[in-house]
Amino acid sequence: MRKSESRSTTHILLLTFIITVFASLAWAVAAGTVVGKVVDPLGAVVPKADVTLLQDGKVVSVTKTDQEGNFAFSPVDVGQYLVRVEAPGFARQESQPVYLAPARTVSIEVTLQVGTLRQQIVVSDTGTSLPESQVGASVTVIDQSELDAFNKLDLLDALRQVPGFAVVQTGERGGITSVFARGGTSDFNKVLIDGIPANDIGGAVDFANLSASGVSQVEVFRGANSVLYGADAMGSVIQVTTRQGSSTIPEFTYSADGGNFHTLRQEGSLGGIFHQFDYFTDFMDFETQNSLPNSTFHNGTFSGNFGWQANQSTDVRFTIRHTATGLGNSNALALYGIPDDAFQREQDTYMGIKVQNQTTPRWRNSLLLTSTGLRYNYDEPAPEGIPFEGIISGNPSPSAAPMDSAPAARRFLTMEAPIRASSIPTPRCSRSTAYRITTLSRTSAPAPAFGTITKAAIPTPPALSLQPLATTLTFSWKLTEVSATGSLPRRE
Repeated sequence: MRKSESRSTTHILLLTFIITVFASLAWAVAAGTVVGKVVDPLGAVVPKADVTLLQDGKVVSVTKTDQEGNFAFSPVDVGQYLVRVEAPGFARQESQPVYLAPARTVSIEVTLQVGTLRQQIVVSDTGTSLPESQVGASVTVIDQSELDAFNKLDLLDALRQVPGFAVVQTGERGGITSVFARGGTSDFNKVLIDGIPANDIGGAVDFANLSASGVSQVEVFRGANSVLYGADAMGSVIQVTTRQGSSTIPEFTYSADGGNFHTLRQEGSLGGIFHQFDYFTDFMDFETQNSLPNSTFHNGTFSGNFGWQANQSTDVRFTIRHTATGLGNSNALALYGIPDDAFQREQDTYMGIKVQNQTTPRWRNSLLLTSTGLRYNYDEPAPEGIPFEGIISGNPSPSAAPMDSAPAARRFLTMEAPIRASSIPTPRCSRSTAYRITTLSRTSAPAPAFGTITKAAIPTPPALSLQPLATTLTFSWKLTEVSATGSLPRRE
């Protein structure tokens, strides 16, 4: 009987050992490896740097780089990770989050900044990501921390801080805003939103409609770069980047503020990471009546950024930004004393999908599909005028019938004012419509002075139907080779 019990115990121990071995082997197969390299702003390796592997803000493992600047963590469980690097003489730097799949190896390269000197990764000069110190060009980067410090609604306020930039806005909030780089015209600025061209035909961009909501970085290249971006980039290139989700725990934010002139602003955002996917959405609504009659401004902006890391070398990203604005135009209020009831509306949509693949350390494939839709509508039912011969807006028409409700002691003067070509651009609307203005004047008194004109019986014309102004489809394939030797151009 003792022998039987001894054999049973032996079998149990043997089975336990086998299960433990197989479980260990299965865990080793399922676990992955995180490797990487630490370099300085000029690309030289940084040995003996402290590297910390983090998951959800918690320390998973700690190591140091070798003489070649390399580090490795193995085995590592499946999940989302980032590394934090510290070295004497350099500022602390954290990498972007990466997803580690089962039995996979993820590579991370971290570029350290020297001391308190700020170091940014830029793309507008060469079309590929490079540290700012390795680019021989005048580049200014406004990151999210600076945008938060500015605490401004529109990007135009942040662009005022860029050297060599002059930002000019007409009127109050929502008025047409132009940017002049180094004395060039406002049509010479190439504006890209997540790599999607935002310029109108001819190069014009109204910066009054570009909100700072959902923006993580603004990169400005000062100078001509038409080789990469076309004839629009003769003065500067402005790159706007949408934020990305960075936390495995979904982050939801909401803010609201208000002020005088019935001003109200609301913004909400949601972002995070789920396995190999990252997501971020933001919606902002801004309304104000401004200080003048019929100058109400409204801006509703939605932005989204969705990414999928298929594997270590391939990632797919879809971005979208939709802006709907409305602005009342009082026009010659100071001249006539009463505002126009004109109104302009604009709806702009920018969408793009980008696929990137790092085939080898010196071979990178990039496919970018973009769509830009611009819709613009300007409606001016009744331009203002003054009731005498030779006026700018039109000539008297004696065929108009008087109004029955008007006093008999008055006569009526009606002017037909056709819309001028400058009111609605020809490429956007081919319709020609005549409007009628009816004004009152006494028979025994001179024409009324400016500021006393009144309007009556103004028919409302049918709404104008406009189609999207431009839709572009862009394919790009780039082969980039980075050499380990060479000299950098001198910075301006």
